[in-house]
Formats: sequence, C-alpha cells, structure tokens
Amino acid sequence: MKVGLLSGKVEIKNLKLKKQIIEELNLPFALKFGIVARLNLQVPWKSLSSSAVVAELEGLYIVITPTSKGRTDETPGASSSTTCSRTGTR
Repeated sequence: MKVGLLSGKVEIKNLKLKKQIIEELNLPFALKFGIVARLNLQVPWKSLSSSAVVAELEGLYIVITPTSKGRTDETPGASSSTTCSRTGTR
C-alpha cells in the first residue's frame, strides 16, 4: 500500500473482496473469490467539493456462483411455459 496523503494519491495492491458485499446487495449470485490487482485513488483534498475523486481498478478477478435469491419461481428449477396458438387464413 502506498499513501501520499498530501498529494491525494493512494495505491492498494491485491485487495481482496469480501463475500458479504454481494450478499448485502441481494443479487442472484454469490461471490466465491474476488481480488483487485491494483486500486488507485486520487483524492483532490484542496478542491474536494468541486473536483471528482478518481478510482481506477486494474485486474478485477472474480469467481461467482448462482444462488436461488431473486427467483420468482415457487419451485426451484421450474421453468415457465407459454402456450402459443396460431390463427389465420389460408
């Protein structure tokens, strides 16, 4: 980790992502592994109210698996079926 507080530059390497981040968002998948190879932040301390904070991610690696969260089916694995009919003249 490199920090230059006065310059507003922060560099973090090999930042591991917490599994709880995805769980709290209630998404239909679970995070099994996640890492950011490098995170660079530029914080303009002198003009924080008028300038943007810049965050750069380099090397985002994630492994996710599906979960049953967010499903609207009453039966897990059930697929909806639609009946179609064709009418017309010949």
